[in-house]
Amino acid sequence: MKIVITTGYTGGHIYPAIALGEYLARRHQDIDILYIASNRARSTKDYFAKLSLGRVIYFEDAPFSYRSLVKCVFINIKSFIKAHNILQYEKPDVVIGFGSYLSFPLVLVAWVFRIKTVIHEQNARFGKANKILAMFATKVALSYRSTSKGKNTIVTGNLLRESVLDVAARTISAKQFTHKDIYTVLVLGGSQGATAINALMLEVIETLQPSQKDRIRILLISGERDHQDIKARLEKTGVHFVLFPFTEDIPLLYEKADIVLARAGSGVVFECLAFGLPAIFIPYPYAGSHQKDNVTMLEREGAAILLEQSGLTAEHLKTVLFELINDPAKLETMSHNASRLKQIEGCRILDETLSTLVKGQRRNT
Repeated sequence: MKIVITTGYTGGHIYPAIALGEYLARRHQDIDILYIASNRARSTKDYFAKLSLGRVIYFEDAPFSYRSLVKCVFINIKSFIKAHNILQYEKPDVVIGFGSYLSFPLVLVAWVFRIKTVIHEQNARFGKANKILAMFATKVALSYRSTSKGKNTIVTGNLLRESVLDVAARTISAKQFTHKDIYTVLVLGGSQGATAINALMLEVIETLQPSQKDRIRILLISGERDHQDIKARLEKTGVHFVLFPFTEDIPLLYEKADIVLARAGSGVVFECLAFGLPAIFIPYPYAGSHQKDNVTMLEREGAAILLEQSGLTAEHLKTVLFELINDPAKLETMSHNASRLKQIEGCRILDETLSTLVKGQRRNT
C-alpha cells in the first residue's frame, strides 16, 4: 500500500499526520509513506526527525492574499505542477490531506487522476481549504461529529501520537483529586508557550494569599524569549513552580498535572480528554471561532470551563481556578466527563477506512 500524506506547517496539522503515518508503519509491513509538508515547517523545527518510516518532500505554499496576489498565484501554479508530477510518478493508492493550503493541489490533482482521497479536519469547524476539498474527497474524517453530516464522513477524533497515548493509558487510572494538599496546574500554550496566557497567570500568582500559594504548584512553558523575566517574577512570589523555556515532553507534564490552563487548539483539547484532565480553556481570539467551537461541547458536557480572553481579568481567573481547587468532587466529575468523551481510536478507524478504499480501488483496476 502506497500512501501520500499532505500536511501544513504547524504542529496542529503535522502531529496528527505523523500519528497516522506512524500507526500505519507499525501495522503494515508493505506500506510506503510519502509526507508532503510546507517549506515553512522547517523554519520552526524538524517535525519529521524521528520518523520510523517514510520520506518527506517540502513544497512552497502561499495562503491566498490580495496584497501579494501575483506571488500567491505563481506559487500555487508551481505547487499544482509539482503535485501533478509527484502523483504521476508515485502512483499512490490514497492521498490524505490534513488541511492547510498545501492540501489543495495534492487532493485536487489526485481527484483528477481518480486516486482515492481522504481529508482530516482537526477542528470543530472546517478550515477554508478543507471546506472546499470536502466536496471532492472520497472520505472526510472529522474530529467532531457536529462538523458535518455528509454521507461520506467518518468520525475519528483528532489523531494522537502513540507517545501521548502510552502515557495517558498509565496516567488516567491512577489520577485522583481527593485528599491532596497541593494541586498542580499546567499552564500550556504549546511547546513554545503562549504570551497572553502566561502574562495572565503571572498576575494571578502575584496576587495569591500565602494560604493559596501553599495549595498550588505551577508547571509553565515560558518560551525562550520570556524565560528569564518570568523566572525572576515567579521566584519573587514564593509559589512552587517548575519553568520550561520549551519542551517536547508535554505528555509527561500532563501526567503530573491536576488542572490544565490552555488555549483551545484541537490537539490540546483531545490530549486533555485522553488524560481525563479537567481544563480551563481560553480560546485564541484571533482565529475566528475555531478554538471556541472546539470546546463548546466540552463545557456543555461538564468536562471543561471556557473563558473568553476579551475582558478576562486575573481576579476572575483566580476565582475560577480556586473554585476547582477547593472542590475536589467537581474535579473528579470533570475528569470523569473528559474520560467519557475521549476518542483514542482515530488512527485505527482511519486505517480500516484506508484498507477498504485500497481494496476497492484495486478491484476496479
